[in-house]
Amino acid sequence: MRILVVDDDRTFTGPLLWRLEREGHDVIYAQTVEEVFDGWFELTEKALSDLARTSVPTPIIDRLKSVSSRRFRGINELDVHLEGLFAVDQYVPHRELILKAAEQKPLGSKPDSIILDIMLPGIDGLEVCRWIKNHPELSHIPVLMLTALASADDKVKGLDTGADDYVTKPYNSAELLARIHALLRSSRMELELFQRNKQLATLNKMISAITSSIK
Repeated sequence: MRILVVDDDRTFTGPLLWRLEREGHDVIYAQTVEEVFDGWFELTEKALSDLARTSVPTPIIDRLKSVSSRRFRGINELDVHLEGLFAVDQYVPHRELILKAAEQKPLGSKPDSIILDIMLPGIDGLEVCRWIKNHPELSHIPVLMLTALASADDKVKGLDTGADDYVTKPYNSAELLARIHALLRSSRMELELFQRNKQLATLNKMISAITSSIK
């Protein structure tokens, strides 16, 4: 199962990510909401091959191969990393070409479940959860809030935005995993229902079109 974890504090999420990966889940970790929507940037082999046909010197391209397997959360993060990798007079003259060659990669297919912190940089988790639950293609995905906000009011706000479960930090690992497993079971059923509803909607459109053509 594919699980998306959005939390900017690896102190709590690190052990959780390890446990989920050990169970065989495909785990995607993001520290900000922007990462979820924008994906990441990387210098792929194709990008390096394209650069070889430009004015960028071969020694610089050879050194860029050391970061070809790395993912960067944004073009600025890649830029800062390359500034530290090269001397200024090596990198700056070719900066524009190198950054332009970097490919933006989406996160890929939709997750089966989302574990979401509330206190995130920029857009908070409540807004993200509300957006997910109002999105026609994402609303069926179960969301578990994992946050340090532990008051009753905070829990009510989280659940009112559409969260399927709410767990506070520090958490009990066994209990959290049990809750995640329950969400994944729910996800399978929600996905089946979601797909059937889409099929019925498509069938209804076809019937309406046929009916209209007969008239």
